[in-house]
Amino acid sequence: MSSIDFSPKEILKKLLVHSDLEFNVVYLLLRSIVEEDKKGLSNLTFLKCRLEQLGFSNSDIKWFFLAILQYKKNVFNTFLFHEYDSQFFSDALATFSGETYNEFDSILSRNNYKPELFINIKILGKVALGHAWSGTSVNTVIFRQESIVTIDKIQFTAFYASPSILRIISRNTVTGSVATYDLEGTYRLQDAHNSISIGIDRDRYIHISYEHHGSRLKYRRTEKPLCISSWTSELSMTSNKEDKVTYPTFILPENESPLMMLYRDGNWRSGTAYLKWYDENTLCWYDYPHPILSGATNSPWTSNAYWNNPVKDSYGNLHLSYCWRTDYFDESLLVNNINIGYAVSYDDGFHWYSSNNKGYKLPITQVNSEVICPIPPCSNLMNQTSMVVDSKGSPHVITYANDRTGVPQYLHIYYNGHEWVKNVVSNHTTKFNIQGGGTLPVPISRPEVLIDEYDNLYIIHSGIETEYKLSLTFLQAPLYIFRNENIQQLYDYPVGFSEPVVDKKRWYSEGILSLFVQYNEQPTGDLTERSFQLSSRASIVDLKISINRKNK
Repeated sequence: MSSIDFSPKEILKKLLVHSDLEFNVVYLLLRSIVEEDKKGLSNLTFLKCRLEQLGFSNSDIKWFFLAILQYKKNVFNTFLFHEYDSQFFSDALATFSGETYNEFDSILSRNNYKPELFINIKILGKVALGHAWSGTSVNTVIFRQESIVTIDKIQFTAFYASPSILRIISRNTVTGSVATYDLEGTYRLQDAHNSISIGIDRDRYIHISYEHHGSRLKYRRTEKPLCISSWTSELSMTSNKEDKVTYPTFILPENESPLMMLYRDGNWRSGTAYLKWYDENTLCWYDYPHPILSGATNSPWTSNAYWNNPVKDSYGNLHLSYCWRTDYFDESLLVNNINIGYAVSYDDGFHWYSSNNKGYKLPITQVNSEVICPIPPCSNLMNQTSMVVDSKGSPHVITYANDRTGVPQYLHIYYNGHEWVKNVVSNHTTKFNIQGGGTLPVPISRPEVLIDEYDNLYIIHSGIETEYKLSLTFLQAPLYIFRNENIQQLYDYPVGFSEPVVDKKRWYSEGILSLFVQYNEQPTGDLTERSFQLSSRASIVDLKISINRKNK
């Protein structure tokens, strides 16, 4: 054994030069070396089988495992680790070719590294839902949370069929049966902010909140669990701060946490984000003691925080990312979203911390907020995009803003265990400005993002460069290198100005991607003309995404 160099540098070199080894396997091997967790044995067992499948010789496999045993001196024959060496991964990367961790992706790029994995998309089925309002994107704005959701194999969604009908759908994903219920009323669909959000509590009652843009709270819940045929009348929640509501966002229960709702009180340039939580025992909502985000008391300029979709990680922690909007800079009316901020709560929203674990004094403002990605004023930074959290509890934000040439590009902002990283993950060529008030017909959709058990990312988007068809960009962990070949069409149907509407619960529980698909128009600001197409067919499309290895 003395003739073999087991240093981190040599382990990396041995792994990386092997032409048949996916980088994911390299990464998983290194994680097995450095992590002390319950997955240690299963990771190594998986690696042994995977190396055999890839055609590695027994001597190569033996070398890899000898390297682990040599480096981890307190490892038993079962490969259970009893030391924790958190620096190994970063030290190994730093010693490879003398490069630092942050430059490792450029090493691979310079050596023509290409992802070894590709995705295969299979359409499993389509469920027709009938006609839906399409004069604006009110049914398909990305900030609906939840917009479509599956619990106990029952899938729920809701949309405006017309200005007088809010239609609720219940679908049994096992038998395929579909039920509908119509809530009749007078709905202001000319404003795309007035969307519908769905929540489900721990007793399986369905909650909906709808038609808000700086207006009185509208909220109902079912009178029976998992049953859409009987609803309460419109209710208040706590009657506190419920007169100027926008963006009601349900945060679904995870583990022992309750159903929560995050919403804005105020307006686009002077707003405050509040949280409420629901108690199934009392059938009552309760206010949190402090607002979470606020720019309403800033001086001399007020502001508003626009959050991306809140995310609970596997440990039950609640993650928020957001940008700040101020008043227009000048008469050009360029929308002025600034910076990406971040906060995490370990106790269901009562206390909040920065990524370096410093406690915030609430509310979080532009003054005390952590900035994880600085974005200059008037850079076409889009508000209310998407976020996921990986298996290590690290957040990944997908948004868009101008590149150096002034073209808006999708951005991937994530914490790599050491610092925040920003990568461009698109190659758009169309210039445009986010300019003026109301909802705007921009030529690319806001991106949605999903993550799998291996921390690979799936960005869902549409726009002028995909012929307005829903498409998917696959980013392979752990480096998330973007290439045009990673973009594939999800569904061959133009959706106009619709944004991705995704059943996240079903994706994470069953590995099936369910999309709410509808063609939508979107005028500049509110709908004022009748020339737009006001109705189009809506459907749920189920897809299976599988990862395959490219043949050499």
